[in-house]
Amino acid sequence: MVTRVTPVAVGVVVVDTSCGGVGRVMDLHGERVWLRPVGGGREWEAKRPRLKPVPHAAEVSR
Repeated sequence: MVTRVTPVAVGVVVVDTSCGGVGRVMDLHGERVWLRPVGGGREWEAKRPRLKPVPHAAEVSR
């Protein structure tokens, strides 16, 4: 079975499907990614396979 991994980079906005949070990638290491809410706030750790990119229009509306 092949697991698809969402390509992410520092600064990209993604949705963490495990909690529904939308955050900007602050740092990453392997499958671990640290996100901060787009409007600011406390960072959280997410697993890379659970991240989905956010289209630009959705990012602006949050």
